[in-house]
Parts: sequence; structure tokens; C-alpha cells
Amino acid sequence: MDIAFRQIERDEEVEALAHMAHHIWNEYWPALIGQAQTDYMVEKFQSLNAFRTDIADNGYEYWFIMDDEGDKPRIIGYTGGHTESETNRFFISKIYLLKEHRGRGIAAAVTRFYKQLCRDRGLAAMYLTVNKQNQMAIRAYEKQGFVTIDDQLCRRFNIYEVGKTGDIAGIIFYSGDMQHLYRMDPDDNSIITELK
Repeated sequence: MDIAFRQIERDEEVEALAHMAHHIWNEYWPALIGQAQTDYMVEKFQSLNAFRTDIADNGYEYWFIMDDEGDKPRIIGYTGGHTESETNRFFISKIYLLKEHRGRGIAAAVTRFYKQLCRDRGLAAMYLTVNKQNQMAIRAYEKQGFVTIDDQLCRRFNIYEVGKTGDIAGIIFYSGDMQHLYRMDPDDNSIITELK
């Protein structure tokens, strides 16, 4: 499979992103966190208004993950995040794939994409958070070299914003997150893992 990334720039693309997010979240998350929590999370963080606000006010960038094999490229998921200028890191906020494309090694392509983005922008690190119940994602991230640097247990609906929570970064939801971090070695521009 040949994976490509197409930056989301036009409003109709943001609308398609919100539609895809609603579909992906409702095919995956209700079994893990329940329908009510899924609905809350979609409205708060994966809706058209949430995406528009992230892009306009919070410096987020989003990309469609494309299956570039064959005559017509297909959108198979999305990813996004933002640069934290105060920490010189990139926060990977979202990596989501349609059901039929999970477990096919696409996390490796997404990780390579973000490693290159960090190198191109001269960033020192990239990191993400993941719900503890999302074992499929945790295995995929660990396979790509991510390591746990923090383990937080949080109350349901306890939402934190990046840069406003001390040592917790990212959005914490439901029962808690494991935070993973990559750090780039400035001497040889390679990626090395860093434990807290």
C-alpha cells in the first residue's frame, strides 16, 4: 500500500473531515467508552465547529491519509496536530483510520510523515496521547518506537488543554491517557526515544 498525506485547506475539506470523524468515531469508540461519551467527544473535539476552531484559533493542521495505490487515490483516514513553539515539539492530536484499514501497518507511514515534518521544521520532538483502553493504537505506537513517559488517571469528562496543565499535555479523556514522546537528536537528526 502506498500512503500519501493531503493537507486539508479548504472549508469543504474541513466538512469532509468532520463527516469522516463522525463515521470513524461511531464505528470504533462506543464499544470502548459508550455511546454517550462518544457523542460528547465527537461534538467537543471532532465536529465541524471543533475543527474550524482548532485551525483558525489554535494553529492546528490536518491531513487526509490517502491510499495512493491504483488509479484513484482514496481517503482512508485523517491525522492532525500543532506545533508547540514554547516547547519546540509537535503534538500529534489525532490519527484515525477507517475500520478496514486498521492493523495494516499504516501507523509506520504516519510516524515517518511526522518525523519528516519535525525535521523540516527543526522541531526537537513529537508526542501524542492515547486512551488506555485503545490497545490497538497502543500496540501500533509501541511498534513504531513510542514509549510511555507518563501515565495519568483522570476523571471522566476532565478536559485539559495543551500548555495549561503543567506536566500533562494533550487532551485527556475518559479513563486516562498514556503519553508517548519521540525526541530528535539535534546532532545527527535521527529519532531517539526519551523516557521521563
